[in-house]
Amino acid sequence: MGLSSLQQVTAAIRMLASGMAANQCDEHLKVAETTTTKSMKDFCTAINQIFAGTNNDLNVLDNSHLFDHIVSGKALACNFIVNGHTYTMDYYLSDGIYPKWATLIQTISQPVIAKHKHFAQLQEAVRKDVEWAFGVLQARFAIVKGSVRLWDREECGLIMKTCIILHNMIVENEEDPEEWAPPEDEACESVVYNRDANLLRSNRINRIKSMTNEVTHSQLKLDLIEHLWNRRGDGDQ
Repeated sequence: MGLSSLQQVTAAIRMLASGMAANQCDEHLKVAETTTTKSMKDFCTAINQIFAGTNNDLNVLDNSHLFDHIVSGKALACNFIVNGHTYTMDYYLSDGIYPKWATLIQTISQPVIAKHKHFAQLQEAVRKDVEWAFGVLQARFAIVKGSVRLWDREECGLIMKTCIILHNMIVENEEDPEEWAPPEDEACESVVYNRDANLLRSNRINRIKSMTNEVTHSQLKLDLIEHLWNRRGDGDQ
């Protein structure tokens, strides 16, 4: 009565993992080329709809749990000094689409003076780590290496997102489920949490304000620019 869902999903995953052509699935899985191609599109579309939806960078940030540890007050202590100023929250490097928060530092687009060019060069060099992640995808999903180019632009996007989603699912599944526990000889003090609802709400609001503070963002960015420039040891502005 037709092909099973298992056959169709297996064909799609084989194409993703090995980079094989659609007609190569016929011999092993008894799935015709046209059916394999359709199964591939349907599988990638379903994965994207379930796990990615129509999110863009900004509403991904809105729905992200990235800063939950700060908002909830569970973040580890983070105190550092840059250019003579003290900061109490860690930060992430981002591109220009993200908001000017104290926890997000963007590069400088079209820098003019030398110190700004130096900052942008170093910031963007660190962000290259994101691009290196595609090397991991290529190792796990051979389709990324080349055969994805045979698909049209929209389908390429679906395939790439599917590979990223599947990779994250695999990594999460391979993580050690055991929770961390301190060594037996290490003394741990009990933490007493204040359950006052008004105080908890007030503290949460204050942490959000600190995290999204544009003044702190601007000052940190200026301090980082000066710090990196001073480390370079070049007086040319």
